[in-house]
Amino acid sequence: MSKQIPHIVYKYRNCSKYSIENLKNNVVWCSTLDNYNDPYEGYTTVSFLQYYKAFLNIKTNNHYKTQIDLIKNDDELVDFVVKEKIGSYKNVKEACEQHKKFLQELHKKQRDNNIQNTAMCSFSEDNNNGLMWAHYSDSHKGFCISYDTDQMQNNLYKVKYKKSIFNISDELIKILQLGKKYKPNQNLPSQMCIQKDIIWKYEKEWRLIFSGIDIDPEFRFDKQKMEELKNKKGFLYKLIPKAVYLGTKIEEPNEREILQIARAQKLNAYKMEMDDDNYMLLPKIIF
Repeated sequence: MSKQIPHIVYKYRNCSKYSIENLKNNVVWCSTLDNYNDPYEGYTTVSFLQYYKAFLNIKTNNHYKTQIDLIKNDDELVDFVVKEKIGSYKNVKEACEQHKKFLQELHKKQRDNNIQNTAMCSFSEDNNNGLMWAHYSDSHKGFCISYDTDQMQNNLYKVKYKKSIFNISDELIKILQLGKKYKPNQNLPSQMCIQKDIIWKYEKEWRLIFSGIDIDPEFRFDKQKMEELKNKKGFLYKLIPKAVYLGTKIEEPNEREILQIARAQKLNAYKMEMDDDNYMLLPKIIF
């Protein structure tokens, strides 16, 4: 296993019937991107200027490459084309608008395809993150499950946190340059899924990602799972837990049921306790 991949990751859960049932059945839910709480999931941006400059380099056979590379905005781009008599001002304006429309449609198609055809499940590096317990485990009334990453490393990716949105311009330029010779970037769907706003950095997230589900999936789904995905926007995926961690405020009936499952599956069980001196949650072993 790569040293960059943690040996253990954690899944925060509430105590819904669905969550407890999944624990009992050794499965996790992989959801399509539109079911996530962040509207920017799978969201990408594109630079028209970057794209059109690449188009000009093709059109002019790189004769004006140095000048084109120095263009800083759309107005400078139009002025350059008019000055070099590549087209009339009116035609250049029209061409720019046509290219913008085409690029927007191509970009939307790429993005929508990724959102509809990619499913994933999220995990964290930590099991003692107070915000995670609050946000994803019903204000500490839920539980957390640990998983050995050996069973998911081929599809496990670390989330990158940035202020800017993932830019897909380079890939669209390749489509422009190569035409029919273009071969889809197999890593692009996962790349589009692992860049998030820096505000989410506290989650220390890793994602189990399955992309291109109805085209040529790395993980071969059967017909039943395909129908699951289309109808429910996700599917169940088999993962064997390693241990369970109970929240500090978990209610007694839920605690009893989860511990019963843990004993039956021979899992280690812990309960999170509040440290007396620091804002810190510490796991105390139950068995």
